[in-house]
Amino acid sequence: MVSTLDAAIAELNRSGQLRVILERWKLWNQMTAAQTGDYTASAVPPTSYDAFVAATGATPRGSGGLDRYLGFLPKIVEGAGMTLEVSVLGMAIAVSLGLVLALCRSYAPAPLRTPVAGYIECVRGTPLLIQILFIFYALPDVGGSSPVLAG
Repeated sequence: MVSTLDAAIAELNRSGQLRVILERWKLWNQMTAAQTGDYTASAVPPTSYDAFVAATGATPRGSGGLDRYLGFLPKIVEGAGMTLEVSVLGMAIAVSLGLVLALCRSYAPAPLRTPVAGYIECVRGTPLLIQILFIFYALPDVGGSSPVLAG
């Protein structure tokens, strides 16, 4: 598959269509010219590429690999912080819901205890990957929405 993709890109480059596409998206610059071997002047400035570099804080290739990766460090720290927030919130919800379900299973009247016990056994007895696949693929088919696609 990779060789097929490489062949398709090589054909786009040979026909000049790759440059047309990159200029249309305002991505043609000296690096893409060097990659394709087409050094003719372009009338389209690479504003989309420049905006990407400015937004990510990345430095262009060739100006030092370490600097490029260090430019992403603030985003990595931000992502780690967000992961920690989501983990703490998820744990708080899980402990709260687990406590309510455990109390219902132990002390609730029989009509409520049976469905709670069924829910607990179903969730505990099903592998997490199966639950994720069910949420992602089956819920939209029965009228629900997938949490990933709903956002």
